[in-house]
Amino acid sequence: MTPPRRSTLLAGLALVTLAASWANADVIRVPQDQTTVQAAIDVAQPGDEIEIAAGTYALTSPINTLGKAIEIRGEVDGDGQPLTILDGQSTSRVVRMNTDEGRDTVLRDLILTRGGNTSFGGIALLQNASPTLERVRFLGGLAFTKGGGMLTESSSAPLLRDCSFIENQSLVAGGGLFADDTSVVTIEGCTFSLNEASAGGGIYVNGSATVTLLDTSVCGNIGDQIDGLYTDLGGSTVAEICECDLGDSDSDGVDDCTDGCPNDPNKTEPGDCGCGVEDIDTDADGTADCIDDCPNDPNKTEPGDCGCGVSDDDSDSDGTPDCFDGCPNDPNKIDPGACGCGVSDDDSDSDGTPDCFD
Repeated sequence: MTPPRRSTLLAGLALVTLAASWANADVIRVPQDQTTVQAAIDVAQPGDEIEIAAGTYALTSPINTLGKAIEIRGEVDGDGQPLTILDGQSTSRVVRMNTDEGRDTVLRDLILTRGGNTSFGGIALLQNASPTLERVRFLGGLAFTKGGGMLTESSSAPLLRDCSFIENQSLVAGGGLFADDTSVVTIEGCTFSLNEASAGGGIYVNGSATVTLLDTSVCGNIGDQIDGLYTDLGGSTVAEICECDLGDSDSDGVDDCTDGCPNDPNKTEPGDCGCGVEDIDTDADGTADCIDDCPNDPNKTEPGDCGCGVSDDDSDSDGTPDCFDGCPNDPNKIDPGACGCGVSDDDSDSDGTPDCFD
């Protein structure tokens, strides 16, 4: 009998190793096991699942899936509506994938909101990434150039299923989605509504990119619904005015398709603090309490040197705030010394007695 070839043995060993790694897949909980989503991704192995508890998670930099075959999912209520919000706070993109992610990199049951302060892909940027995104809501993203909600470029080929793109904006093109280069975007059962751009308010298709729709609604967007070529496999609506039937998850009288905070009965848009957090401004200084480190001091938004409720004024411009300056009106002294404020402690004859007493 001919012995097995070395290549066959190595291939079999690789399959066994891969199967073992998936069999040992873990569920990593945020914030119980890891305090942040990125920390959970960093330690995740192929096949692991990351469960993010209900709540709003403020981001200062985008999460990156690092090319890992993992599932990242949020918590849902009894009706299957997402309760987990990843908030870019209008200062950061929310998600970036740029390491050859495949269909087995999955985002599910998440609300991604207020991604911004970037030229490309307000909420999500996909570069050579082909993940599965299911029941993900893209709300209130802003890009200066391309894709307020999402930009796909290079050879990305994502599958978007039952997702919604609501009230995203690009100052140039692709309010909801900008498909660029040779990317291939498959969109099933999704909604694009109230997005805005100079061109392609809903979707902008550029270059050799391909967009395929199935049972998808693209309507009520500002600046064209779809700019560029696309294929409709059936059941889709592309119209200036759309009928909304997503339901009203938070029973606030505003349908989910036009509600920027579909799970917050007190808000219809994220505002400064994000969904689920009131935009209260206790001291009426124009800065919401959620981002005001001195919420009861109308003159300060951060403690500074002297703390909330105390001015950081430096009356004598000596570099020491009055709250720490024992001589706040004497630029030459910060404590009275022997002679008191306003009087020098010089000892001209070096006899140990200041001139004021000598």
